[in-house]
Amino acid sequence: MRSYRYYILLMCFAGIACPLVWAQSLSLTVARQGNHLHVAAPQLHFLAGKPLEQLHNGSSVTYVFDLTVTASGASAFSQQERFILSYDLWEEKFSIVQSGAPGRAASHLTAEAAETWCLDNLLVPLPSFSPEKTFMAKLECSIADDAESSGDSSSGLTLAGLIDIFSRKKHEALPRWEAVSGPMRLGDLKNKKQKGSKI
Repeated sequence: MRSYRYYILLMCFAGIACPLVWAQSLSLTVARQGNHLHVAAPQLHFLAGKPLEQLHNGSSVTYVFDLTVTASGASAFSQQERFILSYDLWEEKFSIVQSGAPGRAASHLTAEAAETWCLDNLLVPLPSFSPEKTFMAKLECSIADDAESSGDSSSGLTLAGLIDIFSRKKHEALPRWEAVSGPMRLGDLKNKKQKGSKI
């Protein structure tokens, strides 16, 4: 009986949690840049809505980018990068710090430049498979959960803990974006000039 009630509790909160995340699907472009793949998503504007409001209110926001390359249904490459964004109210410009190595940073950026900077710093090594083999690339962008970022798991999986989590979220949707490209072949990709290159 106890296990049955526990199962019902999990199902109820799973139903509540589902509306908390929504995804916007966009197109992704992939090009070769030296020994790396360069991805771009011109339609991806993640500096908007609630996250932008938080930035304007002086809070920093951590964006999580997950990039995966799959070939023949199997993962060929997977990468996750976190970028912490903040906003200067006086200059009305954005600053970015990459969380983790190599820890790149940029400042005095417009919203468009900040979005582009994040994607430009997703360094994807060229896949090792044949240039004639087809593959797909998928980029996911989301907002880091506050509780996840702080590593707070003290409340555990209890009714009180779950209620506290969802009441703090106020059932607001957590934005998430997806951009997909493919199927494509390495041999068909255009070469993107590296910055500073005269070629």
